[in-house]
Amino acid sequence: MLHFVTTLKDEFIRYIPTLEKKITILSAYVTYEAFLFVNNELIKNKKDNIEKVIVLRFDLKDFYNSVSEFKFEESIKKYKWKVYINFDMHSKNYYFDDKFAIIGSHNLTKSGIGLVKVGESNIKESGIVCNLTSSMLQYIEEVIKSSIEVDETLATILDNFINQSKEKQTLSEVEELDSELKKSLLLKKINKTAVTINKEESQDIEKVLLQIIKKSPHNFLEEIPLEERALYKFIQYNEWFRNYIIDLDRNEFSLHRPFENLVKLYKLKNKIYREKVDLENPKIPQESIEELAIKIKEKFNITVIKDRVSLLGDKILFKVFHPNH
Repeated sequence: MLHFVTTLKDEFIRYIPTLEKKITILSAYVTYEAFLFVNNELIKNKKDNIEKVIVLRFDLKDFYNSVSEFKFEESIKKYKWKVYINFDMHSKNYYFDDKFAIIGSHNLTKSGIGLVKVGESNIKESGIVCNLTSSMLQYIEEVIKSSIEVDETLATILDNFINQSKEKQTLSEVEELDSELKKSLLLKKINKTAVTINKEESQDIEKVLLQIIKKSPHNFLEEIPLEERALYKFIQYNEWFRNYIIDLDRNEFSLHRPFENLVKLYKLKNKIYREKVDLENPKIPQESIEELAIKIKEKFNITVIKDRVSLLGDKILFKVFHPNH
């Protein structure tokens, strides 16, 4: 450890002139005035051409409640920062090249860095400055891998959603807007990982995404009712096997996952998610399963060359093979 932090802005003033290659900021809450303070210090010390990275938590409720404030498009286009958003980050760390780190400090907000004084309470020690270690570098890499990089197009979208959230009358309206945005962002992340990264990297990022889904599945997923499963699979038959089936229970992605043990099914557009629920000795007669299969086929006017029905826990999955067009 080098020393304790008293006022965060003083540490920026001290260490920004020492920068040679890169500054990295991880902060759950960010206000734009505090961000501009750092950016202006970089310009003042002729360090604005180094690599500048910031990762902030994105939740529209934070912007609605004025806890956070940020201009994504301006920070990227005008000031040339690499900006990432994360849905579940609580870090408040600042890294200077591969040399120094400020750990456990305040958020990058006006009050957090000491631009304004909040009441009479001053925290004399709000973190430590220490030498940057290999484990810290690994942590930075993991956070960035679990985040979404904001390009100019996405920056415009985020700014627009923030403006929309501020026009809402109630917090529930903001939460609904936030859920809508995160669904599209999550899908963008999944599709991107499937195309642009290798298998090992994909598995790491996908596990993080699944953790996000599992914390609040109904923010991202829509459960497929039992009576709709046959129709859904029938319509999507050719596409089904080409898409990932994502296992929420095993916390992994698996291509061409067999249908056995699919107890709960969810959908996010073309992705199918499953969650296993174990029940002891489910008692549903085979005759009832077959009757249900007949009813489903009649209801949706499904004709098949071959079909099969299965008892899965307390649920029934009617599997359609070889649709007859």
